[in-house]
Amino acid sequence: MESAQSPGAPAAPSLAEAVVRTLRHEVGDLLQTVYATAAILQERLPSDWALERRIVGDLRARGEACKNVLDTVHDLVCPIQLHREPVNLAETAASLVDTFASRNPRLQVRAESVPAPAVMADVRRITQAGGLLLAYACQTARHEVRLRTQPGPAAGEVEWLVSNDGPGLTEEELERLRNPFATTRHSLPALTLALAYRLTQLHGGRMEVGRRPEGGLRVQVVVTAATAGKA
Repeated sequence: MESAQSPGAPAAPSLAEAVVRTLRHEVGDLLQTVYATAAILQERLPSDWALERRIVGDLRARGEACKNVLDTVHDLVCPIQLHREPVNLAETAASLVDTFASRNPRLQVRAESVPAPAVMADVRRITQAGGLLLAYACQTARHEVRLRTQPGPAAGEVEWLVSNDGPGLTEEELERLRNPFATTRHSLPALTLALAYRLTQLHGGRMEVGRRPEGGLRVQVVVTAATAGKA
């Protein structure tokens, strides 16, 4: 398998990297213990203890959300090592959709695909990118989320199209995507999209975020097929 590192990554950890890694280790471990314990307790509480189950469920969700923030900032700031191998994006998309459909029963979360070649990617990181985009799409959807895999706009490319029927992104949110740390008003959704963008770039791909003509979110992720450039 090939290896690749974030372009321009410093040889020695920066102060920002050291702070983020320390926070993730010291605080993240505590948060993981909190929401994991809450999950166990939630399962063990009697089914008729509705109020108690809601309280524990809320604690679990808040702890997990805080841990996700730390993990997201870590991956935005610190170097990322890629281990590439052929990956079928349609199969990856189908697995992601199964996960998010079960987590969001109120939504119609669907995978669509047109036959396309495999791509050279780090399977964990490309799955992470797809999961980040689906998470955002589910958070902002009204009724429907779609993840479509198909050949890209140019020969030798494969793309994911993520869409929903939500309100779409505002100009301010698009600006946060371009530079999520430019303002103290940044939010987890902005960090989520920024990390998906970084992971796409590390794979040599590109990502465009916008609105569907009929309304809603539209994200296009394009990466090079594994066979591109081969004789």
